[in-house]
Amino acid sequence: MISNFFIDRPLFATVVSAFIVIAGLAAFRELPVAMYPNVAPPQISVTTVYPGASAEVIAETVAAPLEQALNGVEDMLYMLSGNSSTASSLTIAMTFAVGTDPDIALINVQNRVQSAIQLLPEEVRRQGVSIQKALPSFLMILSFDSPDGRYDDLFVSNYATLNVIDELRRIPGMGNVQVFGARDYSIRIWLQPDRLTELGLTPADVAEAVREQNAQSAAGRLGEEPILERVDLTLSVTTQSRLSDPDEFERIVLRVGDDGQVVRLKDVARVELGARDYGFALSRLGRPVIGAALQLAPDANALESAGPSTRRWQSSSKRSPRGSRGLSPTTRASTSARRCVRWPSRSPRPWYSCSSSSGCSSITCAPPSSRPWPCPCRSSARSRACTCSAFRSTR
Repeated sequence: MISNFFIDRPLFATVVSAFIVIAGLAAFRELPVAMYPNVAPPQISVTTVYPGASAEVIAETVAAPLEQALNGVEDMLYMLSGNSSTASSLTIAMTFAVGTDPDIALINVQNRVQSAIQLLPEEVRRQGVSIQKALPSFLMILSFDSPDGRYDDLFVSNYATLNVIDELRRIPGMGNVQVFGARDYSIRIWLQPDRLTELGLTPADVAEAVREQNAQSAAGRLGEEPILERVDLTLSVTTQSRLSDPDEFERIVLRVGDDGQVVRLKDVARVELGARDYGFALSRLGRPVIGAALQLAPDANALESAGPSTRRWQSSSKRSPRGSRGLSPTTRASTSARRCVRWPSRSPRPWYSCSSSSGCSSITCAPPSSRPWPCPCRSSARSRACTCSAFRSTR
């Protein structure tokens, strides 16, 4: 047997062992992490929003068609579906077998979702269905706020989304950036039920009028061929763009009576500029904050993506309102790696030095003065006389 060969030749075995150790130390810093196999199964998430719907309605009208279409995707292990009444959202997390190509899995999921799009409600199709590939764990967690109260959470949220979040999503290896407590700018219309009943209107009539009059239409061009008479200029006709101010929304016409009476939106509702969603909120020391969680792509390296993420966030935070802070769990991973590299160079240090007394069975255990640890043996008295065998511990 091969073991007997090395046992009979100890000098040869020592030389081979030394060669293996030297080769391992030489390749320690050169072996790329990309050659390591992926042990984390890839995950594809499907997310959509049904504004104003309860969790039961979302489960019956949105989750059921999507889950039926996604069931049986190639190489899928299991599927986790969850919906929320607070955010009126649906999230389906699909986990695939280890070694599955995330891009192929993403294409398969997109094809299944497209086959079920026509079965979803009109409002859900208008909001869209988002399909992304990312790991379920978080790479880094960032928070944004204004400690002095100069800016509210609405301003901080939109500033972070436009100036920080978009830059982080462009970093190589970044799968997704999930924002918690986002306060995106939105026009909120608060209807008055008594006024609607008095005028004979419904919320559907208001929504239809807003969609029709808050649209960007293409009006064409003047002087474009073919024409009977030659002109020198061709002009593009520009119409009013989409509404952006609460006063403009208040002037939306809901109905015109036979006698010329006009019912506008301000007659039946209150219009204001606020956040799109108030269902999720974060706070720190009593102040509202906006959180952002960074998720890696399935084939990305955490340490390689954490460095550019931290530098990008630090450079952007210099231009942002004061109070932006970040927490990165990858610091522990890098610190552990450095300690593993330095560990072989450290020699073990004794915690205790024990010496036996001549002519008796007791042993005196004296800890070093620099490390006043208690005696590791059972003390029979305060004189540190221990009734146990010799003891020596290394660190």
